[in-house]
Amino acid sequence: MKYRKLGKTGISISEVGFGCGNVGGIIIRQPNQIRLQAVRRALESGINYFDTAPQYGQSQSELNLGQLLKELRASPFVATKVRFKNEDLGNINKAINDSMNNSLKRLQRDYVDVLLLHNPVCAQRGARRDSVSVEDVLGAGGILQAMENIKAQGKARFIGFTGLGDTEVLHSLVKTGRFDVFQCYYNILNPSAAEEVKPGFSAQDYKGLMKLAASAGMGILGIRIMAAGALSSEPPTRTSENTLSPGSEYDSDISGGKRLESLIGGEVGSLQELAFRYALANPDKSGLSCLLIGFAELEHIEQSVAWVEKGPLGVAMMKRIREMRG
Repeated sequence: MKYRKLGKTGISISEVGFGCGNVGGIIIRQPNQIRLQAVRRALESGINYFDTAPQYGQSQSELNLGQLLKELRASPFVATKVRFKNEDLGNINKAINDSMNNSLKRLQRDYVDVLLLHNPVCAQRGARRDSVSVEDVLGAGGILQAMENIKAQGKARFIGFTGLGDTEVLHSLVKTGRFDVFQCYYNILNPSAAEEVKPGFSAQDYKGLMKLAASAGMGILGIRIMAAGALSSEPPTRTSENTLSPGSEYDSDISGGKRLESLIGGEVGSLQELAFRYALANPDKSGLSCLLIGFAELEHIEQSVAWVEKGPLGVAMMKRIREMRG
């Protein structure tokens, strides 16, 4: 396994992280014996970062991960999240403390390494499903202050946010300098967080968000590397659990992936390898630390580790991909 620094946190994490959510879903949907094998294989392969959340499987992800790590006597880096409902915003401190304490109980831990805000952040509350406003986050007595309190209590070593929401608002969160890490929407079909895209780009343009975060010393975790399953070998049915960024259409992303299949052969053995190693290539040294992958099968773990060992795509292949995107 290869490792990268997680921004200025002082820790190094594996280039592939174990996503314990609904995409893939091995931690939630498989029998305990398979779950145990999956976590054991991941740890033995050098994967040292596990990402979960209370919302994954209605808390089953946290419960299962906590029990599995206890059985294996393992202490990898663990990240979880807090997600606010509208009614929580009247008493943010109570909501975040309740969420954090419940997560720690399920995970059987005294602290987590990373606590992330799970809601999209927009200019106005409710602009997107479950979104909070920038004022909810940055205002006096807001979510960021409450997260900093959790950090001061020693219940989370680092704090961050999931980078979904309005582009300008996400840039403003980075510019505060008060977040340690963030999860960045980034894949071969929408690389706008790290690369400039042409006018008329149909999906959300993140306008170099990843590069901005890297310049601020933040740790960056890549999410939706497989476009929420659209680039997988068997794309799942579109659900609310695998929604994409605004402007991205699941069917068109599947079609976009099929167009890229002409690049398979020689250096690259599959569309999934192409997407994975594209993200590893980290254009313009934009600071990506880790790719969070939701595993569906045991063999997907070995597959991802093998791709890490092969390394990022070469310059010539990256050029061909950009030419195909136009």
